[in-house]
Amino acid sequence: MITRATVGPLDRLRPVWKWLIRLEGRPLGLLLVGIAAAVAYALRSIAWPVAAGADLDDYLRYYVELTDSDPVLPAIILSRTPLTPIVDGLLLDVAGGILAAPGLAALYAVSVVAWTAAGRWIAPGVGLVLGVVLLLYPGYAGMFHVVSSEPVYAAVFSLWAWMLARTLVAPSLGRAALVGVGVAALTLTRPGSQLFVIFALAPLLFRRRSLRSRMAMSGLVIAGAVLPLAGWALLNDARYGEITVARGGNTALFHHAFVVDRIIERGNGPATRQLLDEIERSLLTREPYRSYGVSLDDVLSSGSLRISEDLGVLAHKRWGWDGGADKLQKVGSEALKAHPGTYAKNVLRSIWLELSEPYYRAYAGLTPSDESAHVGGQVNAKGLPIPSEGELIPGGQSGWIVRPDNAIRQVWTSPTEQTYVFANTEIEQRFWAIERETDTLFAALPDYDGSGTLARRLNQLSRWFPRPVVWLIAAVLALAIRRPRRIAVMLASALAAAIVVSATAAATPPDVRYVLPVAPAFILLALGALLGERRHARDVSEAG
Repeated sequence: MITRATVGPLDRLRPVWKWLIRLEGRPLGLLLVGIAAAVAYALRSIAWPVAAGADLDDYLRYYVELTDSDPVLPAIILSRTPLTPIVDGLLLDVAGGILAAPGLAALYAVSVVAWTAAGRWIAPGVGLVLGVVLLLYPGYAGMFHVVSSEPVYAAVFSLWAWMLARTLVAPSLGRAALVGVGVAALTLTRPGSQLFVIFALAPLLFRRRSLRSRMAMSGLVIAGAVLPLAGWALLNDARYGEITVARGGNTALFHHAFVVDRIIERGNGPATRQLLDEIERSLLTREPYRSYGVSLDDVLSSGSLRISEDLGVLAHKRWGWDGGADKLQKVGSEALKAHPGTYAKNVLRSIWLELSEPYYRAYAGLTPSDESAHVGGQVNAKGLPIPSEGELIPGGQSGWIVRPDNAIRQVWTSPTEQTYVFANTEIEQRFWAIERETDTLFAALPDYDGSGTLARRLNQLSRWFPRPVVWLIAAVLALAIRRPRRIAVMLASALAAAIVVSATAAATPPDVRYVLPVAPAFILLALGALLGERRHARDVSEAG
């Protein structure tokens, strides 16, 4: 006979857990997860008001010129893809920006719900626990309080991961096509996601399907991805005369070699020597380099983001719209061939930093943001303001103005001041109209600072929340010990996340914000390995 005294706490919780598991697989359960996410977002908004994120100015300029077939700023239009600019622009444009916070809250809720739905295709309870973990993840939530590419990419990636998991467990032609469409959507959010086309190989792993069926599904993944992207490339050709999804990726290796590796040296090769000669002839002889006494050795050892942008403009002016990018690509390739070990070491270091460092959201009073505040009003021996952020030169570089016809130029009128010069009045008027519209959109951002005390507490929680590398270690151990079922399902989105992290580390300086949109994939892998049914366990019915 079982008495009240023999019923332990776990026995009392078991019926609740079973009820939650049943709810997990129903629309009502997902709706409740979405409501919980919206409430969590509202509470965090007390500390984290909606703020501008990285490159928002470029995204908003893109949004302003989106419908113009003869853009004033083609470098922005052709180096970006449209989904992020459209979402960010609408968030700040509709109703004077009043929908910015609700819109970002919706993206957050969609992402949490999608990951919850993805987890339930691995095993009962995985999605439920994943949803709770994401609601408690300060870094992931903080990303959705910033208007930039990260929240948009995170939402699209979560939906794609859900469809990928569903397709791997219950494959069909329609779902395979949607996986491909998801790759296209991710690419139209961030161009580097074109690499996900490799998931067209996934249907070949379906052992219970005929070879013909597997080949058909692989073809649909490719078609779903390639056709929309080909259409976008053709649209760029029709409107701007250039067949491309997004240009500029071929210069990423150069900027990594310059900013991160600092391995640009005269002995690397002929293209490098030509670039260095041009730096000495055309860059160091003008402001602000001349007055600040910057030498070629200073440039090469600086790792300066500001100088890197100036070098992009310099190459464009010297070798042209296409030739400049080709020259920088050759310089980057020469640097990699001359110093492969340094490059590989720094890529691995970037991956480690992105996976092991917490995300801290800046808040009012944490750090000053304007130039004079950074330098504290100090001047150097020549009486010039000391550049902020440890840079060699003051900020103000505008690589986004380059055009094939060089109709817009940036001219430094003093060591600290610059202006724009235009080929004609029409371009000048259109340029300043774009800047006014962009400023108007920026002005739609909330003007309150949020609670510094609560923001500090959330940053402290972010410090103690397990980093992605911890989840990966837990996943490896659990996979080795437990050998759960549906390993391919839980590995798929983690592989995609690893591609994102590796690709960004290979092209850009390390930044935690690159891993945040895909971090739930590593958590899903760990939870699936820990909670999924073991291979020797009785097969269960497919998730509905």
